[in-house]
Order: sequence, then C-alpha cells, then structure tokens
Amino acid sequence: MFLALTILGGCRRHKKPAPVVTTPPATIATSTTADTDPDTTSADALAKGFRLHSAGCDAGKSDDCISLGLDYENGQGVPQDLTRAVAIFKTACDGSDSWGCYNLAVMYDEGHGVAEDKTKAFKLYTSSCGQDNRSACDNLGILYQNGTGVAKSDAMAVKFFQKSCDGADQHGCANLGFMYDMGRGVVKDEVKATELYRGACDDNEKTGCHNLAWNYENGAGGVPKDLKRAGQLYDKACTAGKGDSCANLGKMTEEGSGRTMDTVRAGELYQKGCDLSSGIACSDLGRLYERGDGVPLNRTKALSFYKQGCDLNDADGCTRYGALKRKP
Repeated sequence: MFLALTILGGCRRHKKPAPVVTTPPATIATSTTADTDPDTTSADALAKGFRLHSAGCDAGKSDDCISLGLDYENGQGVPQDLTRAVAIFKTACDGSDSWGCYNLAVMYDEGHGVAEDKTKAFKLYTSSCGQDNRSACDNLGILYQNGTGVAKSDAMAVKFFQKSCDGADQHGCANLGFMYDMGRGVVKDEVKATELYRGACDDNEKTGCHNLAWNYENGAGGVPKDLKRAGQLYDKACTAGKGDSCANLGKMTEEGSGRTMDTVRAGELYQKGCDLSSGIACSDLGRLYERGDGVPLNRTKALSFYKQGCDLNDADGCTRYGALKRKP
C-alpha cells in the first residue's frame, strides 16, 4: 500500500533563531577548533553550550535565552526541566520575543511541561506570526487546517501557509502546495502544487520531497511518470526522516518498481519507516514477517508490527492484526 500526498499533520517542534552571520563562512570555519579536540566529549560540549547560553541569557541576549529554554526542555547539558523551560519561554514571550512565544505555543500545543491547551497555543502562534515568525505562521495554518484550537478554515490555513512560504519557510511552502493540490481553500492547481513541492524539496524539506515523489510515481501534477525519479525523491525524504517515504520506497523495492527487487532491503526500509512512526511501514513490515519474505517467518513479530501500525492509525494494520489473531 502506498501512502499518498501528505500535509504536515502536527505542528513542528521547537526552533531557535538562526544567528545573524556578519562574517564570511570560511572565517567561521577556520576559527572553530572544538570539533578537532580529542578531549572534548559530546557531554562536555553540551555542558559548555548550556553554560554559555545561561551566561548569555543572564546578560540579556534573547537568542541565548531561547537556546537555554531548549537546553532545559531537551536535557542538553543540564537535567531536563520542562517547568523551567516553559518559564524561560514565557519570560521571553512576555518580552515580545517571537521565538519565545513560538516555543511556548508548541509546549501548550503538545502538552509538554504544561497542560495541553490548543486555544492558548493558537493565541501564542498568532502573536508570534504577527511578529513575522514564519514558523509560527506555518503552525497557525496547521491549526486552521485541522480545526484545533480554532474553527476549521481552509481559507485561513492557506492565508498563513502563504505568509510562511513568502518568508521562505519551506514547511509552509510544502503545506501550501498540498492545499493547491487538493483544491482546499484555493482554486485547485496541481501544477502550482508541484512547483511548491519542488522548491521545498530543493531546500531539503522532506514533506515537499515526499509529495513530489508521489507525483512522479503517478505521473501527476504536470510531471511525467518516472519511477526512478520517484525512488530517488522518496530516498531523499526517507533519509531526512520522513517515515512514510521510507514505507513507499520499501514498497517500490519489494515490488521491483523502478528499482531492483529486494525484499531484504524492503524490510530494512519498512523498519526505518516504522521507527519514524509511519503506521503503514509498521504494517508492511508485519506482512513480511507473517509471510517470511525477506525476514524470518515470525508470527509474534508480525502481530507486534501490525499492532504498531494500527496504533499509528493505519487501517490495514488493524485489519491484518485482527485477522492474524483469529488464526489458530
């Protein structure tokens, strides 16, 4: 089973602002020696980063305060402390820092360190987007598209995906492409959708690559059917962490569609996709274990992967789990 076009189903995780680079990249590269220091461990580097972020935040540097909040939120260089992370993001947001509001919104959106509150997340994304935070605009579009925290409105989703894309946020461009592809909140235009997917993929945005691959696989959106190109794009998206792309590439590999048939490799791709929370990948891996194709025959593993697929909302996984459980 192939997974078709996808929109980002949930809001993106935390980001911190990119530093403003005023010196040539070569100068930055040649002035950094930490990576070549054999005595510097990963833990040492994270701890040093935390100390520098803490000192910078104490000195009133807003970027360092956001990074400090992320350190606490992710347990980087310091024991994880979600309450502290929320407090730091809130202080930054209260000081009109768009990234503080954005990260605080994500915490409320996901119920991370605070009680989940989609309405509050919506308000915080709105504030951050109003300060031209393109990532916040993209997540705001997702809330409108899903109708969470606010009344569902495809037209409003398009508005904020467009604003995000205009700010060169490729997540927003990929989502805008999906809306054009489906004709949701905007006049359907599959060719424009493909252009948006291509631009996003060229900037290594995995959902853009996935949807562009689907178009090449099916000869849709104004591009000719090209299974080899589809496989290349699914591979790019899979490598970037798109589990559904790993699933689709696995299926093409299992069937020898545009590439050499290899059930062992297909199983590896399904496993990677499943590890990346793709329900369809888990279900397809279960199918291989049930049949002993490319992997050892193993009913217990088949059931386990079918259940994972079902838990990740893949209907095929649910059906196969139920059917296999009934077998003696």
